[in-house]
Amino acid sequence: MKIKLSKSQWEQIGRIAGWTKTSSLKYYAQNYTIELARTTKDPKILADILRRGKDDEVSWNAAYNPSTPPDALAEVLRRGNDDYVSWNAASNPSSPPDALAEVLRRGNNDLVSYNAASNPSSSPFDVYKWYEATGKITKFDPTKHILDKPIEEPKEDPDLKRLEELALNIVNE
Repeated sequence: MKIKLSKSQWEQIGRIAGWTKTSSLKYYAQNYTIELARTTKDPKILADILRRGKDDEVSWNAAYNPSTPPDALAEVLRRGNDDYVSWNAASNPSSPPDALAEVLRRGNNDLVSYNAASNPSSSPFDVYKWYEATGKITKFDPTKHILDKPIEEPKEDPDLKRLEELALNIVNE
């Protein structure tokens, strides 16, 4: 059911609600566009939003949407920006592995690179190289690994032995 209101009725509702003509229209249009970028499955719309090159909430949501085409996400990542759009594009599972590898090869210690390293589409080799380049890990040192040390036999604890005896006595009674 559609409700038809005249222009004067809309203006009256707007005055009661405290809207101004420009702010209310702009606000609702912006919210609609954000919701569209967040929920649409149409890859053409999402690619068009990202090709605008803006760093706004609409683009953030388009970059995060799993329906965004990989070539549009790659285009965002190749710009080399450290902004919300790039952060979301790097964490999107639809991002192509070669674009994620390119981000990691830059060797930057920023959120875009961190999200690219956390993305399941990233190559483990590229992630390892990025961790090494940013100093997050160092060369392999076997003396630092617990598994390489010999396992010592546990020492006999007299209190534990006494507790076991008491428990056996209670069970047997």
